[in-house]
Order: sequence, then C-alpha cells, then structure tokens
Amino acid sequence: MEKSLTTFLSHFAGELSIIERFKEVEIKIKSTSHKSLTEQVFTDSLGFLNSRDKLQLSVKIDALESIDFYSQVPNSDFFTELASSTVAFSSITYIISIFKGSSLGILSLYNKDEFLKYLKGLPIESQLHQFNDIIKNSALLIFEYQIPDLEFHTSSIRFDNSVKNAEMLDRNSVIDKSKGGCNYNHLSDFILIPEDFDLLAKAGNDFDAIFSNLKSILSRVFLYDISNLTQNKLVYKLNGYKSLQGDLDLTNLGLDTDDQHFRIYSWVYNSGNYNDKLGLARNIISLHIEDISTMNVAGDPFQAIQSSYKVYEKQNIKQYVEIRNKVTDQLLSFHDRANKIIETFASGFQKSALALLTFYITVFALKFLNKDDLSNIFTWDASILSSVFVIFTGAYFFAARWEVRVQQKRFHDNYFNLKKRYEDLLDTQDIERILNKDREFEDDIAFMEEKRKIYSRLWVGFLILLLCVTWFLFFWNKLAVFLKLVLVLLLRFQFYIVH
Repeated sequence: MEKSLTTFLSHFAGELSIIERFKEVEIKIKSTSHKSLTEQVFTDSLGFLNSRDKLQLSVKIDALESIDFYSQVPNSDFFTELASSTVAFSSITYIISIFKGSSLGILSLYNKDEFLKYLKGLPIESQLHQFNDIIKNSALLIFEYQIPDLEFHTSSIRFDNSVKNAEMLDRNSVIDKSKGGCNYNHLSDFILIPEDFDLLAKAGNDFDAIFSNLKSILSRVFLYDISNLTQNKLVYKLNGYKSLQGDLDLTNLGLDTDDQHFRIYSWVYNSGNYNDKLGLARNIISLHIEDISTMNVAGDPFQAIQSSYKVYEKQNIKQYVEIRNKVTDQLLSFHDRANKIIETFASGFQKSALALLTFYITVFALKFLNKDDLSNIFTWDASILSSVFVIFTGAYFFAARWEVRVQQKRFHDNYFNLKKRYEDLLDTQDIERILNKDREFEDDIAFMEEKRKIYSRLWVGFLILLLCVTWFLFFWNKLAVFLKLVLVLLLRFQFYIVH
C-alpha cells in the first residue's frame, strides 16, 4: 500500500482544510461521523511520516476534553478512549499537526499545492524571511517530496523527491561588496542573494512566478543606493544620471523583462572593479526607467551598460597602462633592494676579513723585519690583542646579521603595503597577474636567505679559524720552549752519568 498523507487522511471523513507551512502542516477535519480506527491500521498508515518529523492528533468530541495522540509516544489507551467516546456524539473535529524537523537544510514537503498556496499568501518580506531562516543555518534548502513529483531547483533551493546536494553559493563575497555600496535594511540579518531564486529547472506553475519575483526584488536591492523592504512595499532611492526615489508595491511589480536587473546584478558583482561597475549600472538604469512606480526598465539597459563599460575601459586604458608600468618599476626596485641588502652584508664581511688579515700580516712582517725569532710570533700580549680584535669583529658580524634581518622584514612589509595601496586602483586578480602571484618576491626572499646563510658561515668560520690559529701558535711556542728545556736537561743528565 502506498504510504502518503492522502492515504493517512482517508481514515477520516468530513470537511477537510490543510495548511502547509515551512516547518508545520496543520490539518483540520470537521465531521458528524467517525470511522473506527484500530491501532494496527492507524500505526501502519503513519509510515508516510518522515523520521525527522513528529505528528500530533487531537480529537475534539462535542464539548468533551480533547483526546490526544503523539507519534513519538505511542499510547494504546488513545484508541480505547476514542472508541468509547464516539458511541454517541453530534460533532467531531480532528486536528492533525505535523511538526517538521530540519536536518542539514532538508525539510519534508507533504502537499506541494497547499505549500504553494500558503507561500503565495505571504507578504514578500515574510517569504524571504521564511527561506532565510532555513538557509542561514545550512546555506541551502532542500524540500524532500514524500511521493514522486515534479522536480525544480535553483543553485541552493531544490524541490526533489530524491535528496540531492545543492550548490554552495559564495554569499559572503556578494554581501561584503554590497555593504560598501548599498543600504538595504535586511543586509545584516538576511543571507539571501538573487542566485538563491534563479531557477535552473523550472516548475511550470506559480512557483516560477514567485521565484522570479524574489530574484528581481533582491537584484534591485543589491543595485539601488537605498532599499527598505517592509511587508509588500519597497522604499527605494537610486542615484544615477537621474535621481529616482519612491515606493514600490511589490504585489504589482510585474515580471522583469529578460531578467534585466538580475543580469546587471550578476555583471556588477562578478570580477572587476565593483564600485566602477555599480556606478555605471546606476547611471544606465536611471536612464531606462519607464515608470518610477514600478521601476520597470525599457529597452536593453544591460547591453547599454556593456557598451558603456567598453568605452570607459578605453578611456582609462592609458591610465591603467601607466599604473601597471609603475607597479612593474617598483617591482624592479625591490630586486635592486634585495641585492643591496646582501651586498651590504657581504661588504661588511669583506672589510672585516681584510682588516683582520692586515693585522695578522703586520704582526708577521714586524717580526720578520726586526729579525726576531719567528717561532715566537704570538706572545701572551699579542694573543690577547688578536683575540680582542676577533671578538670585536664577531660582535660586528652579529650586528650586521641583525641589520639584514631588520631590512628583510621591512622589505616584506613594504612589498605587501605596495600591493594593498594599489587595490583601490586595480583589480586584485590583475595585481596578482602583474606581480606573477608573488613568485619574484618569493625568489628575492629565498635569494637573501641563501646568501645570508652562506656569508654567515664564511664569516663565523673565518673568525673561528683565526682564533684557533692564534692560540695554537701561542701554545705551540710554549710547548717548543718546554721541549727544548727538557732536551737540555736530558743531555746534561747523560753527560753527568758518562763522566
């Protein structure tokens, strides 16, 4: 047996009224007769109920207190009490309430026609509010049919008998952009955007008109300067070549010819300079408005905007090229700066190395010119003095390396500050293309790091080598004197024994 709401309702006779809302189905049946209900048949007929949902049945007989049944808490006493109470009565009312549970944006849909009737009866603001309440928690909304029916959908809202994944829209990008150019009273509490109601597969009934209307309204609020939506009225202000303002009766808005507002909205919020596009769109729309009471457009403003934008781009191409060349020149200056940072560090190493070598050569030269004993080059005083020079050179090395690190950080910060400054003049993607997605900057950073490490190793190795040589020669001299003394003593001892 087919399990559906219709099959379940066949157990009741009388005048039937159904209201299906987003989160609840309310059914009322008034009758003067009663069909006997057995627990087994009644329980089996509840198979239509989705596991997410709950059902409550309240039976009101004449003036008696209602008898209640809850699907989540089966009660056999309900059927016994109902049977005894319906032996004799004049009127009986059945009130069936189905409370829908939502899971990952999925809601049950028991009667599509009644849901459509309910939706049509809501003010525009309430329609948006109801959709927003579900979508804001899951970014999508799927109405799951209980029996197979016509399927239709947008990118984020689906009417399916088999649950399918909806597309996650980039809402934050649209809403963040609009906050800089539009003043819409629901911008802070609604996450709905026009794409939510752009039907990709149509229903072929009044759903199409409702979704088209909501798409057109949202497209307008994301384009106009000021929009205040209350019930079925939109108070607006549009500043373009002409300044327009007024109240729109949304119940008589009419269809947006060729989706002009939606097409313009999609173009404005796509890639490119948002502020320039929005300003141009407002100018052209204001010239194509036929009647400020409906804000319907005449002709093809979308095409006019495309043509105007091409002219705008040509007029600004010279400025664009100049800015692009300027960015390129500054990028080249960053290469020079990276080289200079390392050259300064390398120059410090070369100068300190030359100074130390000069000192050591001078020590050897003085010994040679004075015809001193070259085996006693580094005395205690000379060794201490040499060590002091080496230590001071080491301190200079650490200061120079710290300076390199500071310059590298400034190099990094200045580069990204440069990118940020040009975001007001160039599109972010264009900046990334000009800067080759930071590849050259990253190469410069890697170059500085590699050279810094190489020169640091050379510098430290050079200082350690000089320090070791200095003290090796000092102790070697002391060792040579000691060995000479021992040899003299041995020779004298041998001479003493022989004689």
